[in-house]
Amino acid sequence: MQRLRWDAGLITIWCRKYIGSLSPLSPDFRLIEALVILDVMWFSIALPIIFPIYCVWLWSQIGEFAFTLLAAILIGLVALDVLVCVLARVPLRLFPFVPLYTVMQNLVLRPLRIAALMGELIFVYSRRNDHIPEQQRWRLS
Repeated sequence: MQRLRWDAGLITIWCRKYIGSLSPLSPDFRLIEALVILDVMWFSIALPIIFPIYCVWLWSQIGEFAFTLLAAILIGLVALDVLVCVLARVPLRLFPFVPLYTVMQNLVLRPLRIAALMGELIFVYSRRNDHIPEQQRWRLS
């Protein structure tokens, strides 16, 4: 539930609260802040939402080979994570967890992120979130 709140908070905070900071005509405009907002919106919001569309497109283009391609990419990510752990001199006792981390991020948390983002965009769950004080909820529209 906490992961869902965090990911839904991306919409609440970055899209609804700071969207006005992207306008160069705004008195609050700072180029570095606008770049940070765009970065968060692209990598944390747009790409996760686009990913299922990409998977459907990939399936329509290459058929069942799409599963093989995505599995190869997942294996490549695990190998890259292992390489980073070797370069960072992570203790060997932690290496069995590296594949679990990559699989968890891509097969469990990615669908949760997509569900949280879509739920917030469509149903605006933050208006009914008990973790947001009642007097602050009106600002979320």
